[in-house]
Amino acid sequence: MIWSVSNMQLFKNCPRKWFFSNNVVRGKNLDNIQQNIKSLKSIQTIYAWRGILVDSIITNQIIPILNKKQELLPQNLIDNARNEAMNQIHSIQNSSFNFSLFEIEYENNLDDKILKQCLDDIELSLRNLLKSKFIQEFYEHGTRLVAQRSFSYNNGNFTVRGKPDVLAFYDNRPPMIVDWKVQQSSHMDHLKQLSVYAVIVSKCNPHKDLVQEWNHLLDPTKIDLLEFQLLHGRERMYNIDEDDVVEIEDFIFTSGSSIIHMFGDKKYPEIKYSSVPTTQNPYYCSRCKFKKICWEDID
Repeated sequence: MIWSVSNMQLFKNCPRKWFFSNNVVRGKNLDNIQQNIKSLKSIQTIYAWRGILVDSIITNQIIPILNKKQELLPQNLIDNARNEAMNQIHSIQNSSFNFSLFEIEYENNLDDKILKQCLDDIELSLRNLLKSKFIQEFYEHGTRLVAQRSFSYNNGNFTVRGKPDVLAFYDNRPPMIVDWKVQQSSHMDHLKQLSVYAVIVSKCNPHKDLVQEWNHLLDPTKIDLLEFQLLHGRERMYNIDEDDVVEIEDFIFTSGSSIIHMFGDKKYPEIKYSSVPTTQNPYYCSRCKFKKICWEDID
């Protein structure tokens, strides 16, 4: 089993959604249920798509420029992002992209006002990043940014995995784990997610291209943590202590064990999806990408 913060949250919100996402689509010869679930897995809400696009622009365009210490040209990046967004929307509407939108799949409608707001949000998020303290400090003292790298270790019961948005290294300060958020609410505390990343990085084997930097990553209490709410331009710095590390390790073990306790080693089709508990939150259920198949057994 693969444990991650997102997987744990998925299981907590709805075990059946976790089951659809992790335990059904396996192998090459898929039955009808597996094929349907594979198709539904690719659906994203337009708000999730907004965040994915921002992550992509940062990872593929901004980070390489920063690593070369070249000049960032805000308007060029904004124009590229808007063009990429519209190209993707066009492809999604013509069913030629690698995922679909919930609003199109279930509601048959992509509201122009919502789309415009998402485009404006993408621009605002990038502008807030480009003028941020994080960018300024990296130009002055940064040595390397590593984006969207997976780190993992095995705790003896399951594999623990995390993919920080950015791992930043500096010449005069500790390394930093950065997590971008593109959300309307600026009051969500993502310290636990960042803390999990710090613990995972400190426990996994060094990546071949990070050997020189690895000694600075062995102690999670010595890693700076940055939550960046891009829509609001808000940068929140955190650090954790040894008690926090113990709490995070217990959180990982306890939450992972609860998943194992429910499913054991059994997978689909040994477990029928109709026997797996669902969320008790009607709103969460109504916005679920799997509801086409999940609701089939409801009279």
